[in-house]
Amino acid sequence: MAGETAAPNIQLESGVVIRNLGKLSLDEYDEVKLKTDVALSLMMAPHPSYPPLELALAGAAVVTSSYGPKQDLTRYSKNILCVSPDLESMIDAIIRAVQMTDEERISNAACTILPADWQSAFARCLINSIRCSKA
Repeated sequence: MAGETAAPNIQLESGVVIRNLGKLSLDEYDEVKLKTDVALSLMMAPHPSYPPLELALAGAAVVTSSYGPKQDLTRYSKNILCVSPDLESMIDAIIRAVQMTDEERISNAACTILPADWQSAFARCLINSIRCSKA
């Protein structure tokens, strides 16, 4: 886990320890994203935060909670499993995420409505701006 420095490490009954990496630099965050197969990133507001989107596009299966009008985020990536924030739904989604193959996750990451770079993201705005300045 990452982000909150004060959160303690968590030891699971299996003996596995979930280590708190604390606050990460952008380079450290990129390293973690590229090594992540399954992520749990819950929504705390009626809009998705960047980590579920970024992790899904990096090829991770991401389990997140639905919130308000955000009940399904598959339009961004089929790697995002958005489910009700109750224990049974979360467990089911984590199991489904773990069962996704590398090939499936990579294929899903390639199919998105999100632009891959800033040039693509701003292309329409820049074209419209140029058209308006010539008018």
